[in-house]
Amino acid sequence: MAALTGNSASSRIRPSSDFYGQSQPVQGQSGSDADAQDKIAQQWIADIDQYETTLEEMAAATLDQDFKDELSAIEQWFRVLSEAERTAALYALLQQTTQVQIRFFIQVLQQMGKNHPMSGVLSPATFDKGSQPYSGSPLVFRA
Repeated sequence: MAALTGNSASSRIRPSSDFYGQSQPVQGQSGSDADAQDKIAQQWIADIDQYETTLEEMAAATLDQDFKDELSAIEQWFRVLSEAERTAALYALLQQTTQVQIRFFIQVLQQMGKNHPMSGVLSPATFDKGSQPYSGSPLVFRA
């Protein structure tokens, strides 16, 4: 009957999210597990704060006329490079990036890849073991 009325001890336990910021272990977890999860949550929040700050600074930079002029000069220089030179330049610049920038570029590149017309054909996910890449095509050649 206690379970139906909500008076049991287990129904009065607050969710772990109500204890955010407190070092109280969740039932069935040791203190070190809770501490590790708390550290992970704090790092996650710190990362989000850093991402927001970076985006705000990017927005401010794009409004700066001096930055726009410098970026335009870099883009003009980049356009005259060969594909190999562009790749080498990008690689050299990527070596100077932070973890936040790396995550940002990963997201941008993944989105760019999804928008590319050949992304579905060239994606590793389309190549199952033992299947042909164009199995949906009317002309299927199997060995």
